[in-house]
Amino acid sequence: MDIEDALAWVYREELPKRRDGRGELGPQGYASISPMCKIYSLGRWVENFSREPGFLPAMGEAHPDALLIEAAVEELRSFQRHCFDGDLGLLTHLPAGLNEHAAMAQSMGQLFDLVRIKARLGSRPTFARTPEPSADVGNTGKSLIYVVRNGVEQISGAEGKDRYPTGAYCAIERESAKAILIERADYMAWRAAVDLLAHRLSGKLSSIGVLPPAAAQPP
Repeated sequence: MDIEDALAWVYREELPKRRDGRGELGPQGYASISPMCKIYSLGRWVENFSREPGFLPAMGEAHPDALLIEAAVEELRSFQRHCFDGDLGLLTHLPAGLNEHAAMAQSMGQLFDLVRIKARLGSRPTFARTPEPSADVGNTGKSLIYVVRNGVEQISGAEGKDRYPTGAYCAIERESAKAILIERADYMAWRAAVDLLAHRLSGKLSSIGVLPPAAAQPP
């Protein structure tokens, strides 16, 4: 099983079965306030799922392999102050003056939470290759159309279906270079972490064999 799938299995399917110290059900890391758990004692069906409910007692306890994987994820906390030297390759197509080592240190500082949250979401960080242009949009979600009148830039409305005044244009924005750098650092830290987990867990689990992540190495 791909380590990404294994992590999603642990945090989405197995750990929510866990009971808290009072014997009440509740997803690990959250107070036992699930509406399902509170209404379970009523002894009848109630349609109320405004929050993640956790699993019924009949589902049993979390799988032992899930607990081993959780423990391995906990060990990622030891890398929170890890520093990297040399060129990290995070500044490609980005303007000069950005600090890739500071961005990487920030991502490493939240490595444990990054891996755990992405596992719960069943997703992975993205690695933006280059700033992508996009239209400047207004509160309605539609592209803003501008026109210059008497030397002053103004927002212009359409004169009809798909017809605009002569000289009208749509402003283009690009994503913040710093935001892209942080996104790249998060991906690199996360990718290294799940790859490490795959190697550490190899041959250690009773029911599954963990494979390296399908996510590509950062370019």
